[in-house]
Amino acid sequence: MDTDVIIIKQFIKEYGKEAARALENIEPEKLAAFFNDISDELALQVIPLMNPHLMSTVFELMQQEKVVQLFDSLEIHFTVLSVRMMNEDLADRLLYTISS
Repeated sequence: MDTDVIIIKQFIKEYGKEAARALENIEPEKLAAFFNDISDELALQVIPLMNPHLMSTVFELMQQEKVVQLFDSLEIHFTVLSVRMMNEDLADRLLYTISS
């Protein structure tokens, strides 16, 4: 396993709020790539701690399949808030594919 991934995983697990703040300083395009590459389990630990407006922008840049997987696992209020802040066309497409 890549040592960078191990360090990031431990940082998120042990210092979630600090990890969220650190991630919020990264450009949305790079954040999207980061969240596309990490496990859903790890993403779900840090995403709820992050700025919802920033995350809605990041979700728009991510792979749609990954966003749907995350939305299916996130608490409903976070998903609703994120979808409301998204581009309307993308939000409609995502809502169509998310499980009820």
